[in-house]
Amino acid sequence: MRRTNYIIWLIIFNILVLSSTNTLVMPFLLMYLKEDLFCTEDSLSFYTASCYSITFIVSMIAAPLWGKLSDKIGKKSMLLRVLILIVISYYLASICTSALQFLLVRAFQGLACGMTPALLAFVTTHSEQQDTGKHMGLVQSSNLIGVIIGPCLGGLIAQFFGVRACFYLMQVLVLALLLLDVVFLKEPQKIEEKAVSSSHTPLSKLLQDPILQSLSSCMFVHALVIMMIVPMLSDYVIRLSAKENDLPIALSGIIFSLSGIAGAICSPFWGSRGSQKGYLRILHIAVLGASIFYLVIFNVTNIYLFALVQFLFGTCICAIAPCCHSIGAKRFNKDDHTKVFAILYSFSQLGNLTGPIVGTLVITFLDSQYVFLTISSILLFLSIYLLSIIVINSKKTS
Repeated sequence: MRRTNYIIWLIIFNILVLSSTNTLVMPFLLMYLKEDLFCTEDSLSFYTASCYSITFIVSMIAAPLWGKLSDKIGKKSMLLRVLILIVISYYLASICTSALQFLLVRAFQGLACGMTPALLAFVTTHSEQQDTGKHMGLVQSSNLIGVIIGPCLGGLIAQFFGVRACFYLMQVLVLALLLLDVVFLKEPQKIEEKAVSSSHTPLSKLLQDPILQSLSSCMFVHALVIMMIVPMLSDYVIRLSAKENDLPIALSGIIFSLSGIAGAICSPFWGSRGSQKGYLRILHIAVLGASIFYLVIFNVTNIYLFALVQFLFGTCICAIAPCCHSIGAKRFNKDDHTKVFAILYSFSQLGNLTGPIVGTLVITFLDSQYVFLTISSILLFLSIYLLSIIVINSKKTS
């Protein structure tokens, strides 16, 4: 049991470091293209959008394939492969001399996906069934903390040493993590014992499973609604706060991170409640709560009330990922967990890619505040769908 706890905490540390390094330079890609790679003004918009999206596109396609390979050759080797590719990608990014080179490097980074499915599979393998939800919540919390820490640390480094220095630091951090995992991380025992005899469900059959399709839809919506506010939140907060605050830009950054902070605090709680009350019921409650909070925020004009509701929205929306991963862990054979989590990861990446596009379209044809109403509507439909599943399941068991 002591070894299991130690391995789970090591996995959580992996998630923290990887999410921090992944977001450390994300807000400063435009600056890197413009100041370090001398991208011209007429092509800056194209390369900025392409460098953001290409990684999502490649990783969305590659994740299930790496997940299938991971279930065959082992989860530790999968994780080490990912870390090696990430170190190489950060090194290549640090020596780029043109925007085209950097775009190709960002595509290569997409191939370095798979750490999330592999790490989640480690968690389920080393967790007792009653602890799976709690551990998934801790993983979600560490991921969100990394998302918050990364841009803050990257901003300080970029300010004093330049964006290229961020890539140097990322190489060092991930290389240190790689060495740590080589020495201390152990391949799950059950994989070693069943490596020869275990049968794995084909990827095509998994994709036809209705439960996995529902979970994938939830993960897509989860990423979609979070990313929909990216194109407009900063400008919207600045507009609301301009009359009441002397530092609207700083306040914008704080409010932008509130949902992540709320998620880091509340994810373990939702995971534990899911273990006790049922993950599907908790998932429905959280989605409905998030829908209600963004319906409220549609008419909010006070910046401080807006910040409070944004925080409350974060407390609800953070339940989706740990509940979906816990349901997937409970539903499917452990030999297939990495493939299952890779499929969920791909749909999450599709949501990350689609969200800003949908948000921009809403802003273009309606107005910024209608993004919140659109998100509320999407979540409401998802909650109705989840409720229908709960009702159907209760009728089958009665």
